[in-house]
Amino acid sequence: MGGGDVRISGRAVEVTDPGALERYAAGAGALLPFHLFRAAPTEAVRTRVDGEEIALRSRVPGRPARTTRRGDDAPPRRDAPGL
Repeated sequence: MGGGDVRISGRAVEVTDPGALERYAAGAGALLPFHLFRAAPTEAVRTRVDGEEIALRSRVPGRPARTTRRGDDAPPRRDAPGL
């Protein structure tokens, strides 16, 4: 999978449980206090040039990947799921 640009959407949720913070600090050799966040991605999109078109490949957890292509003035079109 070479080339293109990848964007990831989602949320960063702060970890506030003291036990979880202590376990992480011990494993990482870090000193408390610090802020720790858990990533919760909701979508990843890879944008790349494919011949004369721009291809956008989107992945959402729990759904099949989909590819949308755009070129010139033609309306966007979707590839079959999973391609």
